[in-house]
Amino acid sequence: MLIQKVFHVHHNLDETKSRLANLHGYRRELEGFRKAVVTSDGVGHFEFTTGNAFSAQVEMTELPCADSNQVLFRSNGGNMEVAGLIEFVPVREQLTEIQLTIEYAIKAPMHSMLDAVTGSVDRFVNRQLRCIQGHFEGVRTFPSSARLPRQKHFAAQALLAH
Repeated sequence: MLIQKVFHVHHNLDETKSRLANLHGYRRELEGFRKAVVTSDGVGHFEFTTGNAFSAQVEMTELPCADSNQVLFRSNGGNMEVAGLIEFVPVREQLTEIQLTIEYAIKAPMHSMLDAVTGSVDRFVNRQLRCIQGHFEGVRTFPSSARLPRQKHFAAQALLAH
């Protein structure tokens, strides 16, 4: 499956690259991830569960690239094959466009077939990308599990008020 996403960040090119590379800055906002770390040697370890209960484990590495405004990556372990490209395009002094292209395949035939029908991995990845975009735009997004207690609290207050 192929996923392409373009979003704009209101920061200069260098700051945008730096903030995107700093996974610790937005990792907590990613819903469904049990693990999302990038080691000092550039290897990313990701574990997440999608809407159809597919539990993914992916280890990714960055590939050499001649263009400093591009990041190539691919998986080298896990139960999914993933390859992608992140391109940073300076639009104006404080505006950078991020173009992301990801191609993935689930190794297990049954999960692959289920995902082809449900599109759960596609929806999961796009939800995470919206969270990252919100983080860059300064819009605080929280996983639905973090919102539930607060919603229950407001519902309880509304009931007590009547």
